[in-house]
Amino acid sequence: ATGEDPAGWWSWNSDYNGIATEVRRTGSQAIYVSAEAKPESHSGISYSYKAVKPGKTYSFSCYIRNSSKDPITGGAYGQLSIEWSKGGNEIGDVRTWGETWGANLSASEWKLVNVTGVAPEGADGCNFAVQFFNKDGKGTFYADDAIMTKK
Repeated sequence: ATGEDPAGWWSWNSDYNGIATEVRRTGSQAIYVSAEAKPESHSGISYSYKAVKPGKTYSFSCYIRNSSKDPITGGAYGQLSIEWSKGGNEIGDVRTWGETWGANLSASEWKLVNVTGVAPEGADGCNFAVQFFNKDGKGTFYADDAIMTKK
């Protein structure tokens, strides 16, 4: 529904993430992710998936776009990741990282980004995450039309 959080998604820093209706690729809304006010921090959203099978390949993609009102600056960047888990707990530091985007991201064209990884031994779940690391910069980006697949 318009204005409601997409079902199943969790924002660990809702002061800086939310629903945007003024910018969207399809449908009536997208999400926005903004840099936290303090340096060397990160914000984002994630989707928890509970039916992971070790050895299977999982892909997560979405479309992203820079903000024209609050563009990404400095060393700030966004990145997709898959955080593998067992029994609801992250498996050590076993994470699959996708491509990054930064200040050069277009504010008028949507770009498709992806992360693909093979579930490690013992994994029974994962979080598909869209993250923004502000480093020495700031800004906002939008994400829409997320897709998760298993092979």
